[in-house]
Formats: sequence, C-alpha cells, structure tokens
Amino acid sequence: MKKTAKYRLRQAGAKRGTARSIKENGAGIKDDDAGIEAFTSAMTDLLANASGPWAAELTNAFTQLDFTPTGIDPDLGPDSIGRYLEGCIQSLPQGKSPDNALADFARNVARQLSWYQIFDGGGVDPGLERGMLAGQIVGTRGLYNVDRPNASTTDPDLYAGNLYAGNLYAGNLYAGLFLLAPGIYYPLHQHPALEVYAVLSGNLTIHHGRSKPAMVIGPGQISITPPWQVHSLTTGDHPCLVAYAWTGDLTGENWWWQQDEEGQWWRHCWERQASSAWAPGRTEKLTPEEMHRAGDPDIEA
Repeated sequence: MKKTAKYRLRQAGAKRGTARSIKENGAGIKDDDAGIEAFTSAMTDLLANASGPWAAELTNAFTQLDFTPTGIDPDLGPDSIGRYLEGCIQSLPQGKSPDNALADFARNVARQLSWYQIFDGGGVDPGLERGMLAGQIVGTRGLYNVDRPNASTTDPDLYAGNLYAGNLYAGNLYAGLFLLAPGIYYPLHQHPALEVYAVLSGNLTIHHGRSKPAMVIGPGQISITPPWQVHSLTTGDHPCLVAYAWTGDLTGENWWWQQDEEGQWWRHCWERQASSAWAPGRTEKLTPEEMHRAGDPDIEA
C-alpha cells in the first residue's frame, strides 16, 4: 500500500504513555507544536499517570493507529466560540515543560480547527445547544482521520458491571477539543465508547451515576469514563476547555437519561450524523439490566 500523507506512531520499544516516533510523508500541519505527534504524546503522558485497564486501552488507541491529514479549512463556527475560546486560550499555563505539553498544543491548534455545535436538530435547550462545541483533531471533520479504521469487535455484554473487555480500541478514535460555556449542565447520558477528558482551562464537575459523589477536575487533571457508564457534566461561572478522546465502539449513539413526572426513568437516543453533530432519535424505558450496565444499579427504575 502506498504510504502517502500518513503518520504512524509506533509503540514498540517505548515505555507506556510515551510517543515513540512519527514519520511525515506529505501534507499536514508542519508546526511540530500543533501536529498529531504533539497531541498523542501529551495525551499518552497524561494517561501514564492513570491506573487501570481503561487507561491502557486509551493509550493503545493513541499509539497503535495510522493517521492521515484531511486538509480541512479552519472554521471558528458559532458566535460562542469567539466569546469564550480566546479567554480559555489566554488562561492556559505558559512555558515549555512536560506538564504544559497538552496546553501548549491546544494553544497552537485551537484556531486551526473546524468548530461546531455538538447537538443539532432541536430537542435541546438553546443555551445548552449553543454552549457545547467541539473542534475535532482526529475524526471525520478533524485535522486527521484514522487510516483504515476497523469495525468494533467488542461484545457489549462484556461491559456489565464495567468489566474490562480487552482490545477495546479496535482501531477507532475520535479526539479533539471540547468547549463548554459557563453554567452548562450536560444531563446524564451514556455511550458505548470509552471516553477521556483532560481539562485545559476552567473546572469541570463530573458525576458517574445518579447518586455517586461528584468529581471536580481542573487543569492538568483527567477523567476516564468507561463504556456505557452514565455520567453528567457541569460547569461553573467560567468556560471550560477540554481535550477529549473517544475510542472503542463509535457506532454513534448517545443516550440521555430522564425521569418523568411519575418517577419512571427513560433514555433518549441521539445519533451521530455525517457532520459529527448529534440529532435526536428513538426513546425507550430504562431497564434494570441497562442500569446495571451503566454502572448505576442503586436506584430503582
């Protein structure tokens, strides 16, 4: 196969969490501080400080894939990007150091991304719709795409109780920057993908489940959400800029949980569109089995 405009990150011989090498053969971002190597290196270095099998799976996704530049044009998109992005960039820590590597990357790349509202098609409070935006680095509208991604081979039944499934990443990856406006509450939701958030600016409150204690993560900290784990996100008085990655089953379903007036719990499916935005889909009642898979069996449906 002809190796044109492709980036290969090789893990063999490298310690976990460290980017080994990338060869550039063609177009793409020429600035080393804004290239795919800078991103994968910074993310794997952060993951090296995390424990457990999910961190190892995310590291695999970053270190065992081929990336091809897409040649997209930057698009700062919705007005809320201009309102909040510059402030987040200005608040990023300064100075070249391993601890600042991801912040340095974000500063260099944020204005080169194609930003978009992640929810589209109605059914969402306008403030929430305008207040959650993404700029893909790796993905269908990102600076790079995964070359020859594989279909997910993971059996969803293996996730019951958040058990380690093994070989989760299955050759797929979405990654980029996620901007949340102040005062955002992203309701309880679940998805089959494994997710990591690394906060760059501001603070993010994450609940894993309906009754578990909240986690507040700030700059330099990460949160890993296992597949199907129900979770919610909240911001305070300031916007929050996050580096994110999804790997594993990227079939494109994001289920929101909601309790009706009679106390019954339902989940509403949002489906990923070709634009990478989410649009509303079907609704179904939550079952005890689904709650168990979501890591939240402690409250009766």
